[in-house]
Amino acid sequence: MGTDLSLANLSSANLNWADLREANLRGADLWGANLWAARLRGTSFRGANLVNIRNVYPEQFSKVETLYKAKLEPNESEPRIPIQIKRSYPHLLRKPEAKKSRTGTKLK
Repeated sequence: MGTDLSLANLSSANLNWADLREANLRGADLWGANLWAARLRGTSFRGANLVNIRNVYPEQFSKVETLYKAKLEPNESEPRIPIQIKRSYPHLLRKPEAKKSRTGTKLK
């Protein structure tokens, strides 16, 4: 499991080359964050504010855990990013299935 950054205020943060693999960014505020070359594999953006994210390619989101309830809106500087993410990875916007433990019980 990666770093727990749930509910963190990362608005306008410079996250160039940040290793956010498997991080928990649930409910985090990334408004205007710079995500150039950030590693996002397995990251949970559930309920995160991704409005006005900058310097990011939609492909960076291809391997995230979830974007369920994340705020992804077109912005003036890069209006194509949220649209391309929604079109290319619609499965990431759906509610994730509950994970099960080895005994078959649901995990949170």
